[in-house]
Amino acid sequence: MTIFTFSDAIEELDGDFAFEIANGLRPPEMYKFSDILPDLQRTTYKVENGTMTIRPTMAGVTGMDSPYAKTGHTEISTFLERTAKITNEVTFPERALRELQRAVQTLDITQARAKERVVQAVFNFTSKVLVQSHIDTAEYLRGQALQYGEIDWTFGDISLTVDYGIPNDHVLNTRTGSEAYMNSDSLWWDDHRKAQRRLGFNMDAVYMHLDTLHAIIDNPANDVQVVQQEENVFDLTQLKRDENDNRTELQSNDVRDRATVVTYQEQGEIIDPENPEQTKQIDFMEPGRVFWVGNDPSESLRIGVGATEPPEADFDLGYTHLGPTVEGNGQPGRWANVYTPEDRPWQLTGQGVQNMLPVIENPEKLVISSTEMP
Repeated sequence: MTIFTFSDAIEELDGDFAFEIANGLRPPEMYKFSDILPDLQRTTYKVENGTMTIRPTMAGVTGMDSPYAKTGHTEISTFLERTAKITNEVTFPERALRELQRAVQTLDITQARAKERVVQAVFNFTSKVLVQSHIDTAEYLRGQALQYGEIDWTFGDISLTVDYGIPNDHVLNTRTGSEAYMNSDSLWWDDHRKAQRRLGFNMDAVYMHLDTLHAIIDNPANDVQVVQQEENVFDLTQLKRDENDNRTELQSNDVRDRATVVTYQEQGEIIDPENPEQTKQIDFMEPGRVFWVGNDPSESLRIGVGATEPPEADFDLGYTHLGPTVEGNGQPGRWANVYTPEDRPWQLTGQGVQNMLPVIENPEKLVISSTEMP
């Protein structure tokens, strides 16, 4: 049986297959922040928004093996700014190809099936290793914007710093000591009431890590009852207290004492800001962070949103700007390329680029809080 190489597999594929995967691969359904700030391909490298301030720092955030970060640059402007250039380069080494070839040799399959196995390996490498890392980075940056109202991501001498201009009264005090959501004088329901007022009592949901939710519902001082759960969405209500301030099993009749909570505990792997030579697992939604999203459907027409947008896309709060790339000849969206280096035929190399930035267009629709955790 002929032993197929990565070069053979690439020849079998369309020349733009990596680019098509990069722009056709949507964030997994469990990536909740992509529902709040959905990807939107734009033909410009610049983001325009009157409430965002981007400080003059380098924005070439990239993997530790990629040379692209050396070229990244950001120019300051109060209302107009460039996207952050996010890059990576990944190598499928000779050892992996040997294992793949050995697996093909030992299996009793046809030659066509053997080639299919190698082609599938190239597809998996492109989608699950090369492109997925860009989707993870976008989700991480969306999470920073939503949980903090800013992005301040730095490792080595490369940093990306964005202030989204969240109104001061929409950023609640961090609850510590006895006022933490897990303790005796918890201010969970007080903060929930404040968030409702800030959002004009027109809310979509409140987002938090599952550990944060457990800290709230397991604290008797919060008088919380879970009335319904569907996967990661929990409907909470507050229980009444009697004339002696003892908790009862009667639910409050006040609609302000109810909350729809979306829990989120997915993780990504990022460059460790304190040690750029290593990576670490990090929660997209950090335990102890909480944010509320307002629900005020917009009647305006958004240029660039067409039939290809997912039906669940919600642009009320903002979106994730996906600009064009020089590598993709100015085409909007992510760029990816997979090839076998001429001087290293035993390797498969993938390169990916995206010029992106989460955009919060309506900061008044976001309320943020935080609490100490156990």
